[in-house]
Amino acid sequence: MDLSKARPWLVTALFVATPQVAGGFNRSEVECEDAVAHISRCCPDIAAPAYSCDYYIGCGDTREPEIQGADSACVRSLTCEEIIEDGWCAADGLVQGRCS
Repeated sequence: MDLSKARPWLVTALFVATPQVAGGFNRSEVECEDAVAHISRCCPDIAAPAYSCDYYIGCGDTREPEIQGADSACVRSLTCEEIIEDGWCAADGLVQGRCS
């Protein structure tokens, strides 16, 4: 078994299964981070994808991950060629096609 492919899923499972505590991760944050990590592997020419995975509710301010739910799962299922074709590597974060 190739552990390099299994490791991201194991880390995700650990965070999802761990009870949330103050300042802990939200499931949508972890899923977003996995999607952004996949984008980063496919887009080596950009320093960091321009997607925020922050989740915050409080003091009249709400922030949610920019890639979440079905979109996050969809991004993780794409090949690098599909990610590049759809514009996920663009610095402006404007995406066309699958998962958007």
